[in-house]
Amino acid sequence: MKKANCFGLTTWQEALNAANTLAAPACGLTDKSKAGDWRLPNVNELLSLIDYGFLNPALSNAAGNSPWTEGDAFSDVQSTVYWSSTSVVGFSFAAWFISLGNGSVNGAVKSDNYYVWPVRGRK
Repeated sequence: MKKANCFGLTTWQEALNAANTLAAPACGLTDKSKAGDWRLPNVNELLSLIDYGFLNPALSNAAGNSPWTEGDAFSDVQSTVYWSSTSVVGFSFAAWFISLGNGSVNGAVKSDNYYVWPVRGRK
C-alpha cells in the first residue's frame, strides 16, 4: 500500500481486522479492491522493505540509491514500529514487529499499539 499510515496506532487484532477489511476507496485507494484483498504482512515481507544503509526510516527511495523521501514510492511512513501478522512461536500473546526507524525486529504483546501497513497479494 502506498500510504503507510492509514489507521494510526492499533493493537495487533485491530491491525489484522483493519487490513483484512480494507477496501477502496478507504485510505485513498483507487484500485477497486474489496475487503479480503488486503492483509497484514508477515515479518519477512516487512523486513524486505528495510535498507540498513539508512535510518529514520530505514528505507531507500524507489531507485534504491538514496534515503526514502515523502511520496517516493510511499507516503506517510512512520519511523517507528509496524505490526506483522506473525505471532511469536510459544507466546500466543505476542507478535513480531519491525521498527522502521532502524530496521530492528522484536516481539511485543498483542495489546500494544503500533502502526499498520497492509499488503495485497499472495504470501
